[in-house]
Amino acid sequence: MNKIDLTQQGGFPLDQDTLKFLQDAYSNPINALAALSGTNVIVTGCIEAGLNVTDGWVFLNGELLPFKGGLKQATVLIRQTEKSVVFEDGQSKPVYKDRYAEFGIGAGSINWNSIGRVDTLTTLKSNLKEANDRITELEK
Repeated sequence: MNKIDLTQQGGFPLDQDTLKFLQDAYSNPINALAALSGTNVIVTGCIEAGLNVTDGWVFLNGELLPFKGGLKQATVLIRQTEKSVVFEDGQSKPVYKDRYAEFGIGAGSINWNSIGRVDTLTTLKSNLKEANDRITELEK
């Protein structure tokens, strides 16, 4: 796993390459862990309550994203908002990119019904124990 030793004396040269390295150092492992859940899945939250769905987290198209809940619809979109900042050279550039998923219709939409739900590790462990107990009972 990537790591930077920031304890060195002498004034660490903080630059764009270092910031990218740091961003990749946390985002790549997070997405790799989320990939254990499968493809296009609800990781947590997203509870259906009547006609609405709560906020949560989803893993869509290889990316862990917050899900902004709301009125349930047939499809989900990945959206991105951008915020610009003024650079030292006076130019304004979009650098803060907020990505999330929400209900919507458009190109690249994903059917809500095709997004599965991941059981927690506690639930899986409990289910495995129950299955083992039943097998043990059948073998008697």
